[in-house]
This record gives sequence, C-alpha cells and structure tokens, in this order.
Amino acid sequence: MIINVERCTRGTTLSIGPRENPLELKSERNPNRPTIKIESIHISCSSDFYNERKDFAGFLVYSYKDQQDFRLNGHHYRTGYTLIKE
Repeated sequence: MIINVERCTRGTTLSIGPRENPLELKSERNPNRPTIKIESIHISCSSDFYNERKDFAGFLVYSYKDQQDFRLNGHHYRTGYTLIKE
C-alpha cells in the first residue's frame, strides 16, 4: 500500500479495508503468538508536518506484549498507530 502523505495530516485515520476484512499478520517463527489485525492506520497528532525538502522517520505500532490496545508511559496506543518525525 502506498500512502500519499501530502493528503494526510496529523490526526488522520486511514482505512486499510473493510472492518470485516482487516490486514492480518501472523508470526511464522512463533505460531503461538496471537494474530495481529490492522483495521486502520492513525497518524499521531504528535507527528511533525510533512515537508518534501526534509527527511523523516517513523514507526507503526503492531503490538506491545501481545496487546493491540494498550497504555504506555501515559499514552494510549492501538495497532496501526503511526508517529512520523523529522
């Protein structure tokens, strides 16, 4: 999937597909781990604004300690949460 970042702003939620058909990730190395279901990608309000002249890095949260909806360091995260920084 390619996301046009010029159309995305902080706080944007992008749908991956129909709710009844999310993207599913399953570990081949450890099949006992739970399947991760990604229904949408949310760009954090804490992300920096996009500028095509600058370099950016980011991360996409899949899970934390096998949880897909959790709190960490006072922040709420869910599978699909994305943070992009300059």
